[in-house]
Amino acid sequence: MDSKMKVLWITNFPLPDVCIEIGILPHKGGSWMYSLAKQLSSIGEIELCILSFYNNIQFEGVVKGINYVVLPTKLLSDKDQLYLKYRQLTEKINPDLLHIHGTESAFGLYYLEACPNVKSIVSIQGLVEIYSRYFYGSIGYLDMLRNTSLVECWRKNTFYHQKKFFTRKGKNEIKYFLKTDFVLGRTNWDYSHSKSFNNCVNYRFCNETLRNEFYTSKKWDIQKKVNYSIFVSQASYPIKGFHILLKAVSLLKREFPLIEIRVAGESFSRKPSISDKLKLTGYWYGKYIYSLIEKSNLSVTFLGVLNTENMRDEFLNCHVTVCPSSIENSPNSIGEAQILGTPVIASYVGGVPDMVHHENTGLLYRFEEPELLANCIRRLFTNNDLASEISMNAIVRATERHSSKKIVKDLLSIYSELSNVKE
Repeated sequence: MDSKMKVLWITNFPLPDVCIEIGILPHKGGSWMYSLAKQLSSIGEIELCILSFYNNIQFEGVVKGINYVVLPTKLLSDKDQLYLKYRQLTEKINPDLLHIHGTESAFGLYYLEACPNVKSIVSIQGLVEIYSRYFYGSIGYLDMLRNTSLVECWRKNTFYHQKKFFTRKGKNEIKYFLKTDFVLGRTNWDYSHSKSFNNCVNYRFCNETLRNEFYTSKKWDIQKKVNYSIFVSQASYPIKGFHILLKAVSLLKREFPLIEIRVAGESFSRKPSISDKLKLTGYWYGKYIYSLIEKSNLSVTFLGVLNTENMRDEFLNCHVTVCPSSIENSPNSIGEAQILGTPVIASYVGGVPDMVHHENTGLLYRFEEPELLANCIRRLFTNNDLASEISMNAIVRATERHSSKKIVKDLLSIYSELSNVKE
């Protein structure tokens, strides 16, 4: 590239540097985008502008060498004003191409409609249209109904309404695959679904970077692990499959009395209060999780929101980490665990098999069967040779897969390819 390419990103939430600049708490997700943005802006070939939305805040400015635009969320309810703002922004920055991160929200779709002549790439993160199929995570209707309050029905926040919200968002999501020039993915799962949405889609492969601290960290050491401890990076709604893990651990408690689960995130599980019992308030999944913990007297610690260092330390200290989701594309938590060498157990769903090769870089099991998950945990608890072999293999594969230099090079190549496509 002879001169800087102007690239406009659209993200589902503001990235950390601009959050600090405008005085809000950084979002707990999307750390890989932040890492990638810093790397792209540092190489001198890209002039990067990142657009996002947040409440009633409007901001335009340069923060640590990157142009940021934050628009008020209320604009989304007035398409005419939003389209006008998009066109004004396009005229001002004159981007060579647009890169939309994620199809879960309509921010990028509206831009594609307002400015159809701007060359565009859409990166797949998850696919809510597909995720909605697995929202209940195999929880029985009786269990869902037993833990649902009248106020949740009144507020339309039951398990049914939550799934319906995913389904509704999925209808917009499909439009991305019909309007964008390129789709960026990284697994056989997202490739297959991209082709099902639009068999003529221009799909390009590109992996995701991890947070910088995971590349430079020390590695998991089997001699320093906390025996029989399980770390989980997400658990707060049914798709994450935490209930399956609890059922699996309940099968192991007699065999491993010291078994414990440590969970990143605030506690969403609670004993029903009097008002809960009167069906005046409550969150059905949290109550269901509480009932499973109480029933088997399980040791579960919710760790609160973890920063990068805390998350890394949890991976390094645990015996195993489990990703028990009912659906995933390619969770960065698995990549982060593997590059540290933490033994991974994951459900065989979505794009996970592209990251975890059974008995080589981790163990896989069928999501709906806690008995299989329990046996995977048992194997790693009782077989240090297997755990060590998986750890070493995972480090090698993850280091190659998440090579930041290769990913930046691949992305620049895709940007260059798109910018050279004739109108």
